[in-house]
Amino acid sequence: MREPDIRNDTSGVSPIISAILLFTIMLLTVGAIMAWAIPRIQGMEEDAQYDGAYSGLEVFDSRVDDVIYGGQGTTRTSYLSIGGGDILLARDDGYWLVYWSLIQENITFSGVDSDNGEFTFTFDRLSNNNLAINITGTKAGGEYTSNNGKVEPGFKFGDLQYIRISNSTKELAEAYYFKIRVLEYQLRTNHGYFEIKWLNGALVTNKGSSVGLVRDSPYIYSRGDSLFMNIINLSANHSGFLSGQSGSYSIDVRHLNSTLLTNKPVYSVRMSIHSEYPKAWNNFFLDNRGFTEVKDSRYRTIGLSYHPGEFTNLKLMRTSIELTGGTR
Repeated sequence: MREPDIRNDTSGVSPIISAILLFTIMLLTVGAIMAWAIPRIQGMEEDAQYDGAYSGLEVFDSRVDDVIYGGQGTTRTSYLSIGGGDILLARDDGYWLVYWSLIQENITFSGVDSDNGEFTFTFDRLSNNNLAINITGTKAGGEYTSNNGKVEPGFKFGDLQYIRISNSTKELAEAYYFKIRVLEYQLRTNHGYFEIKWLNGALVTNKGSSVGLVRDSPYIYSRGDSLFMNIINLSANHSGFLSGQSGSYSIDVRHLNSTLLTNKPVYSVRMSIHSEYPKAWNNFFLDNRGFTEVKDSRYRTIGLSYHPGEFTNLKLMRTSIELTGGTR
């Protein structure tokens, strides 16, 4: 009997190979779909969370408008749903300086050292020697004499500081230091870190721009030859929550008080922003509010000037708003 030639018997090989190839193709196809689809789905979900928070902060912004224009004691409630991320009430976000001359002479302030309150200022032509500096406000008080414009008051600046500069005969310039706090939303995703801040009547976000984008209208605008500025002081009532994660929240917004700080003609009013996304704020005021850049000797933008070289009727206010957070 002839022995069978096993090596040449391929009747069962082809189906096995076909099955292996089919299984491999299915694995590769499913893997490719998962590799593309899962991040895509996660991204869509994160976009929806961001958009939902943004819409909620737009509603919050309208509630703040209501209480500001309603006057002291006015209260409104804003509702906010957070699908993902964190919400933080009245978080510190740096400070803004607003300053001007009372004579036809430009003045430029440096930033304030957060450790000891030290700052410097310079006039374009006037010497800084033997000028008196008076600082009042939170944690402040007393007379200081500058040494070539350098001042070391020996205290940390608080929520509000008022600075007056004078010589032996008259006052020369004034400045206000405003501590800035924000209502902030934070969202960490696989595609980056995004945040939205409500600050002074506007929303600023880093989504879509590395330097930030300012949307809506802050309470700084011009009418004719007058400039109106209302700087909002946010505080959080500790009887409510100060921060929260995913969930549904209510935020009570209460107008505590408004104070008129200045209402008079001033020369070359200027502003420098030392909170997060300063370039975004600078771009907004340059493009939408008629400000021009103030540059240092290295041509770096260090501030903004409104109608440089001219007198402007300035109305500067400060409005205190209290936030009380609750869960729904």
